[in-house]
Amino acid sequence: MEVKKELQQYIDGLFLDVPKSRASYELQEELLANAVARYEDEVAKGATSEDAVGTVTRNIGNVDELIAALPEAAREYNEETQARRARSAVIKT
Repeated sequence: MEVKKELQQYIDGLFLDVPKSRASYELQEELLANAVARYEDEVAKGATSEDAVGTVTRNIGNVDELIAALPEAAREYNEETQARRARSAVIKT
């Protein structure tokens, strides 16, 4: 799989519950551009493609705060995320 496509799919997965908007699209594009640049840096340092992708995805981390800062998504996303996490916590126990 092409690396950019793999990183795009990973980032798309982070935004599954996020209402579609121009701001959310721009945030996704910014994350992708940063991820591709970081991948290229890792490969230039001698990392394998697989290791570089792993490093990049681990370093993206939790994007909840970035998503919650989107004006039109903040309230809806926070409510849905909290509800989903509450259901998930009940299932895990």
